[in-house]
Amino acid sequence: MEIKKQYGDFTKQEIFNLSQGTGELLKNQPEGLILDIDRLVILTDTKEIRGEVKEKDIMHIITTDGAIYSTESPTVQSTILQAIDFMETHNLKFSLFRSESKSGRVFMNVSLV
Repeated sequence: MEIKKQYGDFTKQEIFNLSQGTGELLKNQPEGLILDIDRLVILTDTKEIRGEVKEKDIMHIITTDGAIYSTESPTVQSTILQAIDFMETHNLKFSLFRSESKSGRVFMNVSLV
């Protein structure tokens, strides 16, 4: 486990607990969910599968009401990080939505509220 990006302060215990799957998966949440971000961290998880090392980035979002959401979605992560860079703060509100690609695949993303 490696911290890739961090916005806000976390204790080592919080980081460890997040790496163990604390919180709700964002993909299981209803469309229209508002994410009022207090803190967030992206952890890189490394696993060896059949002799091959695989890495994936997991974003953990702690909202102002203390809820914890996690996502592996590169689209959601990219959108949130672009908004943070542009707005020059991580204390932002996002709304979760789903769309369908031309091939019929449903994907999720967030929009700034």
